[in-house]
Amino acid sequence: MTSTEANFSQGSQVASGHEWSLGTVAIVGVGLMGGSIGLALKANGRAKRIVGVGRNAERLHQAERLGILDESHTDLADGLQGADLVILCTTIGNIIDQIPAVLEASAPNAVITDIGSTKAAIVRAVGGDSRFVGGHPMCGSERTGAEAATATLYKGATWAVTPSTSTGPRAVEAVERLIGAVGALVLRLDPDVHDVMVGLTSHLPHVMASALMRQAADLRAEIPTLPRMSSGSFADMTRVAASPPSIWRDVCLTNREAVLKALQGFRAELRALEDAVAASDAAAIEAFFAAGESAKREWPSRRNGE
Repeated sequence: MTSTEANFSQGSQVASGHEWSLGTVAIVGVGLMGGSIGLALKANGRAKRIVGVGRNAERLHQAERLGILDESHTDLADGLQGADLVILCTTIGNIIDQIPAVLEASAPNAVITDIGSTKAAIVRAVGGDSRFVGGHPMCGSERTGAEAATATLYKGATWAVTPSTSTGPRAVEAVERLIGAVGALVLRLDPDVHDVMVGLTSHLPHVMASALMRQAADLRAEIPTLPRMSSGSFADMTRVAASPPSIWRDVCLTNREAVLKALQGFRAELRALEDAVAASDAAAIEAFFAAGESAKREWPSRRNGE
């Protein structure tokens, strides 16, 4: 169940051809991601009831007004009472802090999952509880809050499922049904392998976007008209720099080794080009960009991730 990479499939195939329900679903953290899960489940009727849990009552009431939730609670234990499926949609640090209380408050037959973008640290925090299976949908937006939620956010996206050796098969089945219900694709991964992969494909790009915006802000202080000379490539490269900083603080702290490895590899690539430019080595410069072009052309085309 924890093979390096397996079962890349449409999650809804788990229960294809049968009427089924996820029962009462509790979403802890009803922002863009949690809210989009709620809207998708509302749209296809795969949940009996959707309960939101959070710290801000007014934001939860707004999610109710938007049609995301049937009810909401600011008390965790109250919100999880009677839930068949619990989905943790807060930041990684909050998920880790909440896990002991979530495990205690959840029913013995409840299934618990999360959408955090690092997995090994969360799996370690859970311990050996068979009710939990980690998850990570490869989609998102720089926008935040329930107001940004959409029923189609997950459609066609890869959603990694990272069971541990203690995860029960019932938990995996329930989470893969959830994935299918929101239109995503299942990819089972070992938690540590997942973290290495996203260290390069998700975490490094966010670091790069922030670094580029920091450099641009410095130059803009000298040349105020700089934004007028930024176009499509700059916008594409920096879009995710607008994401909440707390998310990426937690990513760097909980996926430290993979982020460091990705940064070191990227620094080596930059150094190679820097040396070639400094030496006016036309052949080396062209080879640098040719290798990138070739790799991009050979890269499988899928829906954009985070």
